[in-house]
Amino acid sequence: MNRDDILKIKASWSKLESSSGHFAEQFYARLFEFDPWLEKLFGADWRTGGKGMLGVIKILVDGLDDPAGSRQLMHKQVVAASAWGLREDDVYLICPALFAALEGELGSAFTSSARHAWGTACGELAQELLLTIQEAA
Repeated sequence: MNRDDILKIKASWSKLESSSGHFAEQFYARLFEFDPWLEKLFGADWRTGGKGMLGVIKILVDGLDDPAGSRQLMHKQVVAASAWGLREDDVYLICPALFAALEGELGSAFTSSARHAWGTACGELAQELLLTIQEAA
């Protein structure tokens, strides 16, 4: 991931953090629409901010300048999520739910270059999630 991608992701994320939970609602609504079972996994947890999947994504975004450090933090949180029951198949739903919420919240600010940057980050996130779930199994 190049510096320009990192800046695009961080800029869009800062807009999302000020959305008073609307982004989180969109993300989890879409995720639960894709697989209602996930609502049992995350349940009310997504409302607390830091422990759900958006917490893992926040760690990724905050750690884009220090990928090794963020991987350690993500690993810890994903191990906990896999202990709650996060499955490999669930990982493949996270990026589409994230993209739907990004589009819904950012609108025209979610440009093709921002999509590309988030696509790269989402691919890295999915790979990290899958590895961690497999290690925890």
